Amino acid sequence: MPARFSSAGRCAALRSLYVIAGFVLFLGLQAAAQAATPEEGDSSRASRDAATRLIPYDQLTRDAQAKLNGVISRTTVFRRLPARTIDCDPDMYVFLVRYPEVIVSIWQLMQISSAEIKRTAPYAFTVNDGGGTVSGVELIYGRSDLHIYYADGYYDGPMLRRRMPGKCVMILSTGYNRGPDGQPLVTHQMDVFLQLEQGGFEFMARTFFPLVAKNTDYNFIETSNFLAKVSEAAESNTSGVERMATQLNSCQPEVREKFAELATQTGHRAILRSSQPGDQNAMVNRAPAYRAPK
Repeated sequence: MPARFSSAGRCAALRSLYVIAGFVLFLGLQAAAQAATPEEGDSSRASRDAATRLIPYDQLTRDAQAKLNGVISRTTVFRRLPARTIDCDPDMYVFLVRYPEVIVSIWQLMQISSAEIKRTAPYAFTVNDGGGTVSGVELIYGRSDLHIYYADGYYDGPMLRRRMPGKCVMILSTGYNRGPDGQPLVTHQMDVFLQLEQGGFEFMARTFFPLVAKNTDYNFIETSNFLAKVSEAAESNTSGVERMATQLNSCQPEVREKFAELATQTGHRAILRSSQPGDQNAMVNRAPAYRAPK
């Protein structure tokens, strides 16, 4: 017989599963229930179809195509998170998207998160939220304006009597522009395809999805704001961010070094913008494109 659990337990467990979907941009790390903001995403069929059209299938390996199609063809719930525009250095932005352990390590220094991220390959990592959710996340495809992640994980905690597995595809689309003062602006939006693999959980997901979705929107907005703060700190207190980089013990040495290097470059570009407002070099994004190897 299927396990019985309360409405509160169901909602908490489903929210925990969204950690699988959110660890690329850390949507589940601050998942305390909070009121949704007026800025909300949507789950319409039109948005879902638009998200699917973003995938450059002709540039993906057969293995990558199979992983994405396996989730998208049997999606339990879909969510297009609200678009967000932030002041952020483009190179710093792409780095933080590809190396979320930097943000998690900063949060650990601030003592606001006990989650752990362990890099297992140049573009893959495992995540443990400390509350029962474990997932493996892989960057399937990446360029500065588009990142596609695939996650496979489970929730196995006190809210449920049995393990709840799930898979997820996350599509992060990004645009770059300049503000009125020449500052770099980043506008991004994430599409989340979540698949639950057991029938009872699918029903639970659809039933409680509206409650979880609003909280996920909020977390995406707050995380976006935090990315902007990291970039701002690199501009205004470059040496402080460089010192902080040496304390990120959860990151591999080469990741810490790259973060410190980008902090220096971000600060330098900020100085250039203030002295030469028309300098286009301040907006150059040098992050290399990436696709899953054959």
